[in-house]
Amino acid sequence: MAIQRHVAVTLATWDAVWGEYLHPKWAEQRMRLYGAQEKVLGRYFKQLEEAAMVSQQRWGTRKQLVVFFDNAGIGTR
Repeated sequence: MAIQRHVAVTLATWDAVWGEYLHPKWAEQRMRLYGAQEKVLGRYFKQLEEAAMVSQQRWGTRKQLVVFFDNAGIGTR
């Protein structure tokens, strides 16, 4: 029963939701968010690279860094 209500509400509001989602102001907001994420990741990896250079100078070796990206969400239980 709950699924049927959910489907009914989704179908009733589908056009309004997508009409708002595709509005240019939200596209601009998504681009600003994407740009901010790129800056943060860029700074983070630059710090890692600098730390690896210091490690190489100190110990004569670098550790290998492997990073995976996914569409996973962040949550707690």
